[in-house]
Formats: sequence, C-alpha cells, structure tokens
Amino acid sequence: MKNENQEIARLQKELGDMQWASQKTNDGIKILYKDLERKNEELKKLDRLRSKFVATVSHELRTPLTIIVQAIENLLTGAFGPVTDSQRLWLGRINDNADHLNGLLSEILDLSKLEGGQEERKLECFDIGELIHRSIDNMQPLAQNKNVALVLKTSNKLPKIWGSSRQLIQVITNLVGNALKFTPPKGQIEIAFENNESNVRVSVSDTGPGINREDLEKIFDPFVQSENGHSEHGPTKGIGLGLTICREIMTLHKGRIWAESEPGRGSHFIFEMPTERKQ
Repeated sequence: MKNENQEIARLQKELGDMQWASQKTNDGIKILYKDLERKNEELKKLDRLRSKFVATVSHELRTPLTIIVQAIENLLTGAFGPVTDSQRLWLGRINDNADHLNGLLSEILDLSKLEGGQEERKLECFDIGELIHRSIDNMQPLAQNKNVALVLKTSNKLPKIWGSSRQLIQVITNLVGNALKFTPPKGQIEIAFENNESNVRVSVSDTGPGINREDLEKIFDPFVQSENGHSEHGPTKGIGLGLTICREIMTLHKGRIWAESEPGRGSHFIFEMPTERKQ
C-alpha cells in the first residue's frame, strides 16, 4: 500500500508539473501572438504610409510634367516662333522621354491603387474574344513600326466573362507591349485564347531572347526585370511594374498568371480566369 501511495504521489506531481508547463507554454504563445499582432499592425501602417507617399509623389510629379509636355508641344507647333530642324529633333527627343516618364508614373499609380484596394472597377459581362481582338487592333501600328507580326490564334468561340473590361485590356496591352520590347524586327508575337473547362486561357508568345530559368519566379515581383532585358538597341525601358500589375489584376479576377521560357527560345506568358462570376 505504501508503494502504491508513493507511486500515486509521484504521478500526481508529474501531472502537476505537466499542467504548470502547459500553462507556461500557453502564456508564452499568447504573448507571442500579441507581439505578432502588434508587428502586423505596424507593417500594415507602414504599407499604407508607403502607398500614400507613392501616390502623393506621383501626383505631384504629374503637374510639372504636364506643363513640360504642353510647353514642348507649343514649341513644336511654332507658337513662340520658327523652330529649326535641329531644335525640332531635340524637342522631339525631350517629348518622347516626357511621354516615357508619364507612362512610368501611370504604372506606379496603378500599382499603388491596386495594392491599396483603391482601384475603381466597373464589373460587367463581356466577350473576352472581342476585347482581345480590339486590343490587338489598337497595337498593330506599334508592331508594324517595329516590323513585328501580331498573330491571333483561337480554336473555339469564347464565352462571355464577368469582370473589368478596362483592367483586362490593361493586362493584354501590358503583355503584348512587353513582348514587343523584346521581339526583334521580323519576329512574331502570337496571341492565343481558348476555353479550358470553366476557365478562359490566354497566352502571349514572342520570339525574343527568352528568360533565364532563375528569373521566371521573380519577374512578377515589383521593380524586377529579367537579366535578358535587352533588345537589339540596348536595354529595354521600364521599371518592372507591368507584370506586377497584371498579377494584381488577375488576383482580383480570381485568376492566375505565369510565364514559361528558356533563353534563346522566346517567352510565353499565360493567364487564366474563370468564365463565371466568383465572389
């Protein structure tokens, strides 16, 4: 009986020790959880401040840039007197760079709005096939100027989809525009789309230099460009936001986007989204 009582006492002590350890562990977890919550709130606050700063700076830069562009246009039209051929050449270069800067500011603002959930979206039911045709028609002059062929390929009729037609046009324009940067003269860009069960899949394929395997996973991150980001005329222009914007838009549409490529074999950018409305 004495041995049994001792064993019971020992087990009770072990149980008490386990309960004490468990309580301390729970207390520690609660402290860690509160600390994580606090740090998460701090990160959210910093992210909001960053987005606000980016949006504010971009808007502030837009005003003087607009004035510069207007002044250049006035000079080019001779509003302030005759312009020599040499002056017209340099004014044209300044105007091109001002347009490029305006495009970069637009990308920064677009990404800031998308990340901050401030992007105004008009959701509607539309024919994505018709939208793609219209987008490609609008980009034909750019392709012709570079002597690049834009080829549309489709295997079947696409259904109507629910989403923001403006944002989908932006995705297609960004992908085709990106392909035009890297495709050499006499090259080809193929835009293909098809039904895939309950999804629509669109691909943009080019005959450019391709992308290194190690870059494929990060090219959709902000401010990232492939090491192969050079055309025949030198580095391509941009700050690496176009693909990030495409990814954000696809996320909003419950879809996904990815790239497939190998150096020397061109690149294939594919996005897929549901044909039915999903909350």
